[in-house]
Amino acid sequence: MSDSSRASTNNRLAPARKLARFIGLLATPVAPQTCWITGTPLQSHEHGLTDAVRQKIAQLVLEPYCHKCGSSSSQWASPANPTSCLRCPTRRLGLDVIVRAGALAPPLNHLIAQIKFHRRWELTHLLAPLLAQALQQALLRQPTAVTPASTAPRNILVPLPLHWRRRFWRGFNQAEEIAAQTADILNWPVFDCLKRIRYTSPQATADSATARANNMRGAFAVANDPRLQSKMASQIVWLVDDICTTGATLQAAAAALRALPKNVRPASINAAVVAVTSLHPAT
Repeated sequence: MSDSSRASTNNRLAPARKLARFIGLLATPVAPQTCWITGTPLQSHEHGLTDAVRQKIAQLVLEPYCHKCGSSSSQWASPANPTSCLRCPTRRLGLDVIVRAGALAPPLNHLIAQIKFHRRWELTHLLAPLLAQALQQALLRQPTAVTPASTAPRNILVPLPLHWRRRFWRGFNQAEEIAAQTADILNWPVFDCLKRIRYTSPQATADSATARANNMRGAFAVANDPRLQSKMASQIVWLVDDICTTGATLQAAAAALRALPKNVRPASINAAVVAVTSLHPAT
C-alpha cells in the first residue's frame, strides 16, 4: 500500500472499515440493556450509560486544565489564567496547545479501558462528541492562538498510528476511530499522514517521564507523499489520541512533523486527546 493510499483528506471511511463497523454492529446490541461501565440495568431513556455515569463524565469534562500540558488545575494553576499552569511557560513541550475532553478518572478511564483492552471499538462513539466539544470550546477561548485570523488555516485531525504488530493484535486503532468520528461532527479533514516506523514497548512499563521519552524517540515518520505534505503546509494540525500521560508519544509525533521542510510544515502542531492523567509532564 502506498503512502498516498493511506492518506485520508475527507471524513469517509474506507470500504473495509465500513464492513468492519457493520459486522461489529451485528455483534453488538443496538439497545444494550445494561450500562457499559457499571452493568446496571438501563432505564428506557438511557442509552449505553446510566444518567449517573454520564453525570460523572460531565464533571470531569468541566474541570479546568492547562492548555499547554493538559494537566488539571492544581497548586500549579496560574491565578491570572486558569487555562495555564505556572510551570509551563518556561518549558518546551513540543506542542502549541493540548485540548482534552476530561481527566483520566472514573468513569472515563473505565470507558477507555473497555475500548482499548477489551476491543470494544464501537464505544468510541461515546468519546468523539466529548472531544469535538472540547475542540469547539478551545477555538472560542483561544482564537488567536489556535486559529490565526491573518491566514485562516484549516484545522486538520491526524490520528496517532499504531505499529502494525500492535494493530494486528488489537484489531483496530482507537485513535483512528475517535478521529474519524470527531471529524464527522466538526466537518474537519482527517490526514493519516504519520507512520509508526519502530516498535516500542508499552509506555505503561516505563517508570519515568525520561524513560517514556526515550522509548518513543524516533518512533514516527511522516508519509513520503509530497502531495499530502503540501496540503499540511501552514495548516493547524491536531494530533489525536485517547490518553496523554507525560506527553512523550505526542511529542515524538510532533517532532516528526516539525522535521518537515519549512515550505510544507504546519503552522501549528497541537494535541486533541480524550483524557489526560494526573501525572504532570515534568515528573
